[in-house]
Amino acid sequence: MTRTTVSPVDIQRVFLFSGIDGDMLVNISKTAARIDCASGQPLFHLGDPATYFYFVESGRILLSRSSSAGDEKVIALIGPDETFAEAMMFDENRRGYPVDARAIEQSSLLRFSVATMRDILAQSPECCFRVMGVLSTRLHELVLQIDEITLHNGTYRLVAYLLRQLPPDAEHARDIQLAIPKNVIASHLSLQPETFSRILANLRHADLIVTEGAHIVLKDVAGLRQCLSACRSEIKRDEMQDIPIAACLPGGSAEFLR
Repeated sequence: MTRTTVSPVDIQRVFLFSGIDGDMLVNISKTAARIDCASGQPLFHLGDPATYFYFVESGRILLSRSSSAGDEKVIALIGPDETFAEAMMFDENRRGYPVDARAIEQSSLLRFSVATMRDILAQSPECCFRVMGVLSTRLHELVLQIDEITLHNGTYRLVAYLLRQLPPDAEHARDIQLAIPKNVIASHLSLQPETFSRILANLRHADLIVTEGAHIVLKDVAGLRQCLSACRSEIKRDEMQDIPIAACLPGGSAEFLR
């Protein structure tokens, strides 16, 4: 892990700090650093003192927790222009980081001192509200994640994930590159790897997608959205089985595609 200094100009790109005056930016830069991480390199572990929070310039960071049996649950995947661990600025009990964090590809981060930021927040209500806005968005995302895991089946979760990789108005076939290993995506969606692979196969057999290694072509975007809609309307909380993909399509049968 290599570290270099950070200038006020670098910091100004971070949404949390937009609108902060020059003197405050200089103070933040004095305790900030740019960090380059290799793929697989840890940033911190569960329970470590929460000394810093981070902004991702490039690459991707995985936040996770592990069970006593060693099974890893992916909590979040953090990409470029996103921050993480900023909530620790408000943790007066100093409980330490609640997750493990590691790079899952070559990454460049800006690292900021929690102690310095506490002082800045006390002086800048605008910055404080920006941080609270980010935390509110993160909380909303976690509620939606819990909703997907508890109220929807595996097909819904995977199709929703694939569609989120597209621009909102995309209507035609799109080739998406899975920059994240499939086992990580499966954990993030609370799917066993074999279930993940089976659902992908079902989607291929339904002629909705084409896969080749880490590439997935969403061949029928409208059909995927129809599948998502059918999953949403038909699944019940006490019936968490995958509904037939073929039944989601016009004239589809009620048999599973295997």
